[in-house]
Amino acid sequence: MNELEIFCSDISELKEFDSVNRGYRSDIFVKIGSNFFRLHVYDITRLKQDFDSEISIYGYFGIEPNIVLVSKVDLKHITKTIANLYKQKYFEQIKPLPKEELARCNLNRI
Repeated sequence: MNELEIFCSDISELKEFDSVNRGYRSDIFVKIGSNFFRLHVYDITRLKQDFDSEISIYGYFGIEPNIVLVSKVDLKHITKTIANLYKQKYFEQIKPLPKEELARCNLNRI
């Protein structure tokens, strides 16, 4: 079994505070073996706000790939959720991040 590693681009307390308040975080990366996966993490309130806004403006909602819902968008809840998704083999069902996109990311291990 490949080891699971979790990364983000900003591990500061300010980013944590901002993510909890915004209900969204797009800088979460998971490494399994040699593959990296990018996740878009939402709480249900923010997802509903984005849904309602896009429906109102465009008439449809274009959902981002690899959305993960958590009860609170903080690193504690995010890492716990990712560990559970890993156990459920979620990452076997999604596409890894292209290497050229990964090269542009500055990642910090959580």
